[in-house]
Amino acid sequence: MGFFKEFKEFAMKGNVMDMAVGVIIGGAFGKIVSSLVNDILDMSRLEAGKVELERRPFDLASLAEDVRSIFGHSAAERDVAFAVELKECEDRFVVGDRLRLGQVIVNLVINSIRYGKEGGLTRVHFRDMLDKILVEVEDNGLGISKEDLPRVF
Repeated sequence: MGFFKEFKEFAMKGNVMDMAVGVIIGGAFGKIVSSLVNDILDMSRLEAGKVELERRPFDLASLAEDVRSIFGHSAAERDVAFAVELKECEDRFVVGDRLRLGQVIVNLVINSIRYGKEGGLTRVHFRDMLDKILVEVEDNGLGISKEDLPRVF
């Protein structure tokens, strides 16, 4: 475990993991492993308060379409009604970190579909709130227990 801790601290200084894993493993499997390792490093950076968010313009409708196309099939396989809705922000460009926002939405939707009721509902809402965009992931699953809420959020 000591080696992992030292390696994690070293890797946090730069994005060496993509290069190292790509060279060692290569191909699609290398990308999957690299993505997994980067997710672990992102969690470490987040816990250490060292995550820097990008501030770049991106198309919200494009992000919504990506979410729709990523999860439409898996929701249908579990007989989950799945919808992505843009309320008054269909043609809206926003400034923010598209990658991080996408990661959060993906994690919430994965959990909603995975732990929700078969035959249930998962809906992603994007709403214009004047100077902000509200993103909600709604489902009819059991939810998170009160005991676990502080740990998750």
